[in-house]
Amino acid sequence: MACADCNDTSSSNSIITIKTDQPSYNYGDTVTLTGHVTNPQDSTVLTLRAFNPSQNLIKIEQILLVPDGTFSISFHITGPIWSSAGKYTIEARSGLISPVTTTFYYTGVTGTTTILQQTTQASTMPQLTNQPSSTASPTMPTIPSTPPIVPTPIPTPPPSPAKIPNWVKGIFGMYAQGQLSDSDLIQALQFLIKQGIINVSP
Repeated sequence: MACADCNDTSSSNSIITIKTDQPSYNYGDTVTLTGHVTNPQDSTVLTLRAFNPSQNLIKIEQILLVPDGTFSISFHITGPIWSSAGKYTIEARSGLISPVTTTFYYTGVTGTTTILQQTTQASTMPQLTNQPSSTASPTMPTIPSTPPIVPTPIPTPPPSPAKIPNWVKGIFGMYAQGQLSDSDLIQALQFLIKQGIINVSP
């Protein structure tokens, strides 16, 4: 006979909660996600997936859950994948527990800063002197001309070899483990090609 007062650890009673530390972020900010999973023994891994305003998959992270089910993870908003302003969605999924989502607003990449240079003009007011007047025509002093200073060009270092982001490696690892569907993988690859992170030769 089932015990009505016993603790049921099945996934039907397992709940995921997740939230961000801020409602909106700018480029270069750090996003911190915190949450809790009840009955974490149902699954020891929490998968987080980030989607941009067009619902393209842009980031995947996996967290090993601690016994009490609490978790926290941070990531920086940098790189070409954060080019679109709007509402971003974070999905949290663990085993057979129903996934949950949270959202935040991203303001997008701001325009470049313009530096204004002010040119100081020399005063053209005549200077008064105490020298006696002379009937002879004054002789204008000769201003020696100096050659223009040509700046020495600074050599540009060769570009460093491109590195594959860890979250991109994670996509293929999760696909190999059967944790990512074919449509999710194709969608992620299309987004990476569109953003120029992966170049495909014709």
